[in-house]
Amino acid sequence: MRFGKQRFTTVWVVFSWFLIALLPAVSGAIAAAPPGRPSHSGSPVARAASCIDLLLNGDFEQGPSRPDPWVLGGFTEVSDQRPHSGHFGVWMGDYQNADDTLYQQVTLPADAGTAELRYWWSMHSVDDIETPYDYLYVTLQAADGTPLAVLETLDNTAVRDVWTQASFDLSDYRGLSLRIHFRCTGNEQFNTGFFLDDVTLEVCESATPTPTDIWTPSATPTGTLTRTPTATPTGTPTATATLTSTPTATPTPSPTVTPTSTPGPTPTPTGTPTATHTPAGPLTPRCYLPFVLRAG
Repeated sequence: MRFGKQRFTTVWVVFSWFLIALLPAVSGAIAAAPPGRPSHSGSPVARAASCIDLLLNGDFEQGPSRPDPWVLGGFTEVSDQRPHSGHFGVWMGDYQNADDTLYQQVTLPADAGTAELRYWWSMHSVDDIETPYDYLYVTLQAADGTPLAVLETLDNTAVRDVWTQASFDLSDYRGLSLRIHFRCTGNEQFNTGFFLDDVTLEVCESATPTPTDIWTPSATPTGTLTRTPTATPTGTPTATATLTSTPTATPTPSPTVTPTSTPGPTPTPTGTPTATHTPAGPLTPRCYLPFVLRAG
């Protein structure tokens, strides 16, 4: 029986060390587990918005013979006099009792993110520098010519012979058909001329956030994988042998010995081995270009 007890204990010790030796392989398999499928639950990333210019021939480089789609009224000219860039611009006024107009009609997309009108203007005048007499009105009109808004009003007291850029936010007019309208008026005495060039109406779509692909591991241990072997039997296997001998000798003519031997070895191991791991310019004085007086 002593041999049986020693053998049982040896088996448990071998089994415990086998579990301890197995832990590194199990830990490596968990760490090398393949990542899960891509997820679209990542932080949104704003997509760059694309922009277009709704106005055509805004630099007037098609020349005097093809001003379209601009509509010219009065004595408005596409001219090579004082362009801001390129070879041509628009010349308005500069004659007595001037009344010139210029417009182009566009439709702002209803889903536009932004809409901005920009243009360059310059003015030359021989009129009073303190009292306004001659004007340039920049307005928005409905498709039928109904006035909607006055964006800017310039006159002969403004800065002279210098190109200046103006810009206006037209986002409130999304979904509408508009006329971008310029009008120049003058009195009967000294002349004032206004020059326009590089007119744009830039419309940009809204920037749309799009989710990025985030690889979300489906089985990744958090923190540092720590191996905590506790594969030591928590109990002591015991073998219990019970030997009961009851000899009964009865003196009879024929002696009879009746031995009753009941061996009852019942080895009951109670050890529970466990192995666990815990994952863890001003317009340069362009020589003023010869001032032109135009008869009304």
